[in-house]
Parts: sequence; C-alpha cells; structure tokens
Amino acid sequence: MKERKYARVNVTEKELEQIDKIAENLGYPNRTELYTACIHILLYGEGNTLLLNHQRTKECSSEMQTFFAVIDDIAFPVIAMRGIAPVYTFLLDDIRRELYNRSQFVPSDETMKNWLKIYANIRRPQLLNYETEIRRQRYIEEEALA
Repeated sequence: MKERKYARVNVTEKELEQIDKIAENLGYPNRTELYTACIHILLYGEGNTLLLNHQRTKECSSEMQTFFAVIDDIAFPVIAMRGIAPVYTFLLDDIRRELYNRSQFVPSDETMKNWLKIYANIRRPQLLNYETEIRRQRYIEEEALA
C-alpha cells in the first residue's frame, strides 16, 4: 500500500468556504479530493504549463492581463523581495491610477487583492529568480567592500 502524505494550505476561513462550494459544484465530495485532483493535474497533466501561461489563456480577462502588465511595471520588485502585503499598503493607489490611464478600468480593491494573489502564484518562478539574483548581487557587492 502506498504511503500518503498530507499538505497544508495557507488560506483564510472565507477562502476555505469558497473552496468547499467550488468542490461541491464540481462534484468532489470534499476539499481534499479537489486538492488531490489539482495536484494530479499539475503532476500528470499540463497544469504547470497552464499556470505559467495563464495570462495568455482565454479565461484570463483583458482587464486581468492589463492588471498583470501594470504589476510587472510597478510592483514586480516589491513582490519579489517583500511579498504582496506591501503592495496592498503602499501601491494600490498607483496601480489604480495606472490601470485607469491604460484601460479606463479600475477594479475594486478586493478584486485587485485577489488578482495580486493570482499574480504572485503565476509569476512565482520569475519572482524567485529575481530575488535570487538581487541577493547574489548584494553578496558580491558586500564581498567586494570587505
């Protein structure tokens, strides 16, 4: 018999309630079965490609694509080095202004917060590469000064 492993997720109680509803609507008896299906799609399907190319899929709205482009321009380094929380605190007004300038569209704060979570997950490889490169450069500079 195969040994099963368990994983934790970092979501709010409200998000768990939403996941339970999604699982039910999709026909899964519980969230564990839904999570297992998602993991299997990532492992054995084309899920990793879908996630990495999400911004190019038809399901991704043009508004979200514009939002991602604005985040790339305004907040990418902040997210890479500090996560998405500082973006909520310091950059939402700048993002809102730039979205309006580019598309005459301004989503709600709640929508932007949700899209930031999606952005951070989709761009995770690029964010990690950026962070690693910055930390490497800092190390080289510190060593040169020592």
